Amino acid sequence: RNLFGWGLGKEAGPSTAELSRELQGLLIEGQSAGGALSEEQRVRADELITKLASAPIQWNPSLLGGGAWRACYTKGPEPKWKALTRALPFAKSRAYQDYDTASQSVTNAAEVLGDAVKVRAFGTYREFDGKKTTPKDFEVTVTRGEVSLPGGLSLGLSISGVGYQRVLYADGNLRVFESINTTPTEWEREGLVV
Repeated sequence: RNLFGWGLGKEAGPSTAELSRELQGLLIEGQSAGGALSEEQRVRADELITKLASAPIQWNPSLLGGGAWRACYTKGPEPKWKALTRALPFAKSRAYQDYDTASQSVTNAAEVLGDAVKVRAFGTYREFDGKKTTPKDFEVTVTRGEVSLPGGLSLGLSISGVGYQRVLYADGNLRVFESINTTPTEWEREGLVV
């Protein structure tokens, strides 16, 4: 954007698509290395999240759907579900969210012993800010929880309550959420970024 050495405008930085791809690459690299990012990678991931969150994009509700999305990075107060996924390190457990945009239902899951034992919370979600761009705010109402065991057995959990989430960024391959309140059971605390 320089003509004959005179600045005619601000140099364009990386696009949100480029920032998203870089963050995805870091997260994939971390997962391949056992799930943990180095301190240098965490610093860069946090920078990328901040840049993505500060670049409003047109909101598309379908970006929440598409099946289970893995929760592979957190920043801020550690959620209780993350501790469950680390309870047995040899089990290669994961955490994920599955938003159904048709029914506006949501399932959050944290594996304890791989896919054999997992804790799940079920509920619904709704927009409450009316905005057409990110950040986009949602009310999530958890109605029940369960522990799924081998053999199709399950035990009910008294997990319920209302929480508020903000979608900081979303595209076809990456979603970044922030908890904007502490949930009643403190499974997630205000300021958590996933």
